[in-house]
Amino acid sequence: MIRTLVASRELAVWNSTHDRFLAGLVLATMCLSWCGCSDSGPRRVPVSGTVTVDGALLEKGTIQFAPVDNSGPMVAVTVNSGNFQAPADAGPIAGECKVNILVQKDLGFSLDDDLAYARAAKQSKRPLSPMSSRPPVFVDQSQQIVRLDAARDDLNLELVTPGRRKSR
Repeated sequence: MIRTLVASRELAVWNSTHDRFLAGLVLATMCLSWCGCSDSGPRRVPVSGTVTVDGALLEKGTIQFAPVDNSGPMVAVTVNSGNFQAPADAGPIAGECKVNILVQKDLGFSLDDDLAYARAAKQSKRPLSPMSSRPPVFVDQSQQIVRLDAARDDLNLELVTPGRRKSR
């Protein structure tokens, strides 16, 4: 009988501790899930369109959207065959954004081919960059500002190199 009392008492203590642990775990999970439900951070917008350089579609590159008022992060969107698209969850911050465009040069090999990169760099006797050096009007000092208050699927960015005419 004494052995039964000791065993049942240990079981009662274990159940009480176990129940408190489970209750704490459930409470912590609910708190974390509620914290994740808030719509925090700046509002983003989906955006898509085309990019042309001197009248021709930009083959490969990147568009950077940087909020003018620094209200959120800069967003980079890939350009392929002149087209770009970013869904709302990965799109630029709503409002006025400064646009920078980086043009990717075709190096003749895949960017992750280290041996081909080393051979090409040795032949050119200078470091290779997959991003071309566009005139400053396109990169870093861009004066092009776009207003993104709602979803845009018609954002057409047309760049003309100073001193050149658009190709038709």
